[in-house]
Amino acid sequence: MITFQQTIDNLAADIGRRKQLEGKPSGWFATFSILFKCGVVSVILYRFSHYLVHTRFGFLHKLLAIIDQVYSKNEISAHATAGPGLVLGDGGGIGLTQVAIVGKNCTFLGCNSITLGAMEDFNVNLHHIVIGDHCVIGSSVRIMRPVEIAAGTQIKNNAVVMFSADKVGSVLSGIPAKRRSVETYENVIAWNPLKGGYL
Repeated sequence: MITFQQTIDNLAADIGRRKQLEGKPSGWFATFSILFKCGVVSVILYRFSHYLVHTRFGFLHKLLAIIDQVYSKNEISAHATAGPGLVLGDGGGIGLTQVAIVGKNCTFLGCNSITLGAMEDFNVNLHHIVIGDHCVIGSSVRIMRPVEIAAGTQIKNNAVVMFSADKVGSVLSGIPAKRRSVETYENVIAWNPLKGGYL
């Protein structure tokens, strides 16, 4: 169960990382300048939905989900777990199912589908998609099975991930996605995914 203070702390980390990646200065004006971007709105709505679903006002998370779908075209389950520093692209189409467990400082660039909905014998208590810290999920990536993605992994655009990637700093691409190269964790952390391209 997450507390309201943890929700605020996570949200502060989310917005702080977004400002850092965009090169915004500190201060309220810089924060206000990004607050209405689709990806930022989606993160804000997710954080409060995730908090509400664990309270007696849990029914309100459905209203926030509708607002998110209309405004940003994203579908982020209130039951998904995401660490601080979450950044979502502004292109919309990002889907995170309830079985997604996302580490800190992860970036989803847009039109991603992270779901197990089409899998036979799907069980939310047994099957999870685990994404490590500092991972970057490119545009139109599909993760369709219960996999574990190591920290610092980059998944290139249009890849379909069917197998786990257990090596830190892996660069995955293709259908099904395979490891094409490996980067150092330090380089991955220092890289700015919003500027485009891959390490």
